[in-house]
Amino acid sequence: MYPTIAIEYNISFEIVNCRCCKDNPNARIPSQVMDEINQRLQKKGLPNRIESYWICKQRNGAFPTKLKKLIREREHYQQLVNQELAKPKEQQQQEETSSKAYKLFSEGKSPVEVAIALNLREPEATKLFIEYCKLSDSIYSIPYSKRQMANGKLGSFLKLYRLIKEKGYL
Repeated sequence: MYPTIAIEYNISFEIVNCRCCKDNPNARIPSQVMDEINQRLQKKGLPNRIESYWICKQRNGAFPTKLKKLIREREHYQQLVNQELAKPKEQQQQEETSSKAYKLFSEGKSPVEVAIALNLREPEATKLFIEYCKLSDSIYSIPYSKRQMANGKLGSFLKLYRLIKEKGYL
């Protein structure tokens, strides 16, 4: 069943042929729909439905209510995706790199390991690690960052690592 039809006509299992609207002529399903139902029943060799169906006019059905919520959520997420796609590629790449770095830091990786894994230069790795420390407010990460990044040792290590990698020793 199409969601828009279920929403528009309030079609739901618990409100079709409800007790409260049995005698309400406005709740009756149109005769054309009943004719279609009976034709399909005949094709299957089943007896025609003599009494018409009706749909509650006093309550909203659970199914269309849930469908409305899902459609609103889908539209909301589509707007977020469109906003994300509207960002410049460079900003998207930077945010993706930051996200990956934060994930690796949260897994206990050191700034050196993150820099190697993401092919970052020392200033980028240092900046991301400091941002991560501020965001995570970790007791362990602050002394670690000072120890790892003191006197540019991270930069020296990364230069040496890249040189070794370029020469094919790794």
